[in-house]
Amino acid sequence: MNPGFSKKMKVNEKMVNYLLIFILGFLVGVAVKTEAKKRITIGYGDYLVSEMKQGFDLMKPEQRSAPEAPADTDQDGGTGQPESQ
Repeated sequence: MNPGFSKKMKVNEKMVNYLLIFILGFLVGVAVKTEAKKRITIGYGDYLVSEMKQGFDLMKPEQRSAPEAPADTDQDGGTGQPESQ
């Protein structure tokens, strides 16, 4: 065997080991991220408020249930004069 060949083989073996560790780390990272996505629920979507239909409209004018009586009517027929006793 050539001495230079064995040195190249050791360098290549070292690079293969680093490559395998990198690939293994990448696959473990993908697996952890996939599982975390299933189980961890807090995120951007949790802060969004879903639109709900309401039974009332704040911008609509209020409807009165009974007509208002004139303010100056009294028991004397609405003349505005005090009754004499």
